Amino acid sequence: MREKPRIYWGFHAFVTAHFPDHPQTTHPSMRLVASGTGLFDPLARQNRTLIPVRQICHSRHFLCTVRPPLALMPSDHSLLSTVVGYQEVGVPSGFSMRTSTFKAINGSYKISDIKVAGAEGAGSDSIQKINADGSWGDMYYYYTLDGSGWLEDGWYLEDGVTPVSDTDVIGVGEAFMVTSASDISFTFAGEVMNSNPEVDVPAGFSMVGNPTPVTVKISQIGVTGADGAGSDSIQKINADGSWGDMYYYYTLDGSGWLEDGWYLEDGATPVSDTDVLEAGESIMFTSSSGLKATFPKAL
Repeated sequence: MREKPRIYWGFHAFVTAHFPDHPQTTHPSMRLVASGTGLFDPLARQNRTLIPVRQICHSRHFLCTVRPPLALMPSDHSLLSTVVGYQEVGVPSGFSMRTSTFKAINGSYKISDIKVAGAEGAGSDSIQKINADGSWGDMYYYYTLDGSGWLEDGWYLEDGVTPVSDTDVIGVGEAFMVTSASDISFTFAGEVMNSNPEVDVPAGFSMVGNPTPVTVKISQIGVTGADGAGSDSIQKINADGSWGDMYYYYTLDGSGWLEDGWYLEDGATPVSDTDVLEAGESIMFTSSSGLKATFPKAL
């Protein structure tokens, strides 16, 4: 049986916690997040001390940063205020859709901040956004010094000369199409959102991804603003460029008899718990009038 994904799988985290204003204090171990898989070392210092944090389930090690002003909050897990880190997301050869699993700490997430491993570096790996009318936007190509012979490692415009600018960004949950010549990986870094990520989905076509570092069931993707009659749908893409199964959103008000949620193409069978989006995995949204998609929070 496949092991259920755990929070913080595969990346390091830095945590900002608050403690009483004393040079040194001992506080009972506080749990990190859902599932109770993480524990803080109980010993903390006032100044910016790095505290080892051990995630019991996979024996991963993390660091906690303590910063003043220090104020103890009543609930143990409410002591957690900010978690930042990085995560490597696999990208298969062929076609796929991906998004960042983190929110940018300052401003929007820059395409130039997407790190790549395993690419040949000669421009055969690219990413591209989609416009609401179904047309494709600008493409960005990945080059390395080894692969190109003269370009510094990074993302470039279609001319193969101009680096992407700081204005080339992706919003929370905004996804892009990836075309890759071989299996590669993207590394995303930033802040883990401690609230439910919300993504505005325009009328027409858009790519929306799971913006959290954990697996999310499609049934957990909430929707507001849909007509509920099945005119809003999502669909994955296969590595060969063909499209996978479609899922349709219905509500009791819109359909007259179906409970609110995602259903298979027959309009009667609810999605199952095995219909999921891995961290960073994305879908094509087709919406009749625009809506808001909400993902479960990771913390």
